[in-house]
Amino acid sequence: SLLPTLDDLTAYHFRHNVQDTSPLYEVAWRAGELENVVTCITALAEAFTAVGDHLQSAGLRALRTEIQRIQTDETYQTLARELPGLLANLRGSRSLTIGVNLDQHLQPVEAALLSVNNVHFESSGFLNKFFGKNPNRWTGLAPVHSAYASSGVSLIGVPMPPEIKTSQNQVNPLMIPLFRDLAQVLDKVCEPISQALKSYKQVNGRFLANLRTDLLFYLAAYHLVQRLQAAGLPMTRPDIAPPEERVFQVQDNYNVNLALQWNSDRPGTDLGDKVVGNDVEMGENGRIFILTGPNQGGKTTYIQAIGLTQILAQAGFYVPGRQARISPVDAIFTHFPVEEKLERGTGRFGDEAQRLSEIFAAVSRHSLVLLNESLASTSAWESLYLAQDLLRVLRQVGTRAIYATHMHELAANVDDLNAATAGDSLLLSLVASRMDSESDSADGWVQRSYKIVPGRPLGRSYANELARRYGVSYEQLLDLLQKRGILK
Repeated sequence: SLLPTLDDLTAYHFRHNVQDTSPLYEVAWRAGELENVVTCITALAEAFTAVGDHLQSAGLRALRTEIQRIQTDETYQTLARELPGLLANLRGSRSLTIGVNLDQHLQPVEAALLSVNNVHFESSGFLNKFFGKNPNRWTGLAPVHSAYASSGVSLIGVPMPPEIKTSQNQVNPLMIPLFRDLAQVLDKVCEPISQALKSYKQVNGRFLANLRTDLLFYLAAYHLVQRLQAAGLPMTRPDIAPPEERVFQVQDNYNVNLALQWNSDRPGTDLGDKVVGNDVEMGENGRIFILTGPNQGGKTTYIQAIGLTQILAQAGFYVPGRQARISPVDAIFTHFPVEEKLERGTGRFGDEAQRLSEIFAAVSRHSLVLLNESLASTSAWESLYLAQDLLRVLRQVGTRAIYATHMHELAANVDDLNAATAGDSLLLSLVASRMDSESDSADGWVQRSYKIVPGRPLGRSYANELARRYGVSYEQLLDLLQKRGILK
């Protein structure tokens, strides 16, 4: 509820840079800023009082201390007492009564300010007033003229406030000097208020305006939790483990990005049985995962889920899952397929190798490395050879990592790699979408489970299944060519 007031405070700081404004306008602007400051301080103090002793955030505790310091400051206390009266005096002036002397030709020759009133004058016709149809003393004999031209600029050079609407396309030029003189009179009227406000020059709302971005950040975190929980998906506050443990343990972890896309496409749908969750156990029993499985079996989604979850945890957010215990990382390094950059002249494999080199120039045992189909741009034998070396180095570094690949031989050799390489980050083989049975659906598509579980590699990536899906399996091609008469 404070966001609109914080927006106003931001606007006040921008307006301070505007030149050529009248003293009256500056006084009204400064008084409005101070009013917003008091509103924010009071509301934040009430919020902290409501939270009581449950506040744990170091940042919010520091903010609470600052709010308490401001409230006990003598200058602020005086401001909070006197500001309502100053605002009442300032905003209580709604109109002026002017006496005009006429000469023998009924031309205005002299004018004097008679009174300052707390109500607006209204328009009326002369005949209505003459016949007593408008007995209200605040209704004029003629239409009320606007001080603003069609451009929205005042006759005294002040921009028209947004709340004032006018349909006047032209203004009587005789009104211009009158309004200018009246503005000067009002500047004199506001001088006592201006002097009073100078006593609070040190009261500044800039730090409150700067809170807006932070509050938006955490409100977004709160609304993210609400949105996903309303869609039937679990969100949990993670326990932050010491960095030295290098653990990532989440029950029923899922990809937040995928869940939000489903939620946008199917608003109001319960996603609890549609978005698949996986238990992730990255710790003493294995910190480096070699992930194999069929195409479109959930490997990339799984890697993204872990990276996003790590980011959310370190940002102070809740994370996707039912329970979580996560150690902070010093960096997240990703190596995903990208389009070849011809201007480099390195080729696809050269580009891959260069990006891998950059990762190892900065990685530490407290990092998280996410590799997706890395080293797939060279021959199968060379890829396997290089991937084994890459994993051996990661094991010696002791980092956490996931390597999604179609090189099943790499996962099959996990025991040998662990035995032949020193280090305290064990390699572990994971399989995506393992099936108990391989019954095909009517359209030739094997049903995916999207579950990621420890186990030996399947030995194939369902290439035949994918080929059948698109009509290019051996049998389908033979049948097509026989029907065309190309083959007998």
